[in-house]
Amino acid sequence: MPKELLKDIIHNGIIVDIFNAEEAFGIEDIIGINATLINVATYGQLFGALQKFLVNSLILTVAKLYDKPKNKYVIRSIPHALDILENNAAKLDIMERPVLNRWFISRGYDKESIEKLNSKNITLKLVEYFRERMPSATEGAVGILDPAFYAVKTTRDKKISHNEKVPSEAVFDPTYQQILDLLTLAKEFVGAVGTPYLSTVYEDDSGKYIMSSDSGRSSRCLIRVLKRLKVIQD
Repeated sequence: MPKELLKDIIHNGIIVDIFNAEEAFGIEDIIGINATLINVATYGQLFGALQKFLVNSLILTVAKLYDKPKNKYVIRSIPHALDILENNAAKLDIMERPVLNRWFISRGYDKESIEKLNSKNITLKLVEYFRERMPSATEGAVGILDPAFYAVKTTRDKKISHNEKVPSEAVFDPTYQQILDLLTLAKEFVGAVGTPYLSTVYEDDSGKYIMSSDSGRSSRCLIRVLKRLKVIQD
């Protein structure tokens, strides 16, 4: 059933990947902020190795969010979720239509026009919104997130998944801001679909992704560890 498959992709795929990416980013960020103090305390070798693992995990996880579906496998990614929404627009029940209306209106859409759309057409409007923003990994693509995804996917494919012999200038490591931008779009997608179609809330009334606090627990634990080791002060 389309709704069950959509729920599986979001709950067991996209949500998990966002959580893991934010968790890795938070831990890496704490290490980076306190790198000088960590080195002075002679823990640099350990935390430097952890940073490498965290960055690799971060890139792998963010890349998965935007992998295109393949015929043989169920890929739990945003493009696959969009395919399900598009192909089943006339069948999918919208459990919380007012929430979906407000989502569009908050992004500048005309209130009357949105409220006039039937369930099929507003679902297709949602698909259109995110398809226009989906990043491409094609070199030279000019979309807002295209350079970010190109950097993430190229690094994943040529340096992490495969140790490919390529010129150093052919692979551009993504910046942290590029990774955050890709995560922001993923969280926006989950927030848009979660309540209206699955009756699951992922955003608060201000549009903040509510699970980000949970993914920050590990980094808060790390701060306590660094204090216990007397690397940083209370």
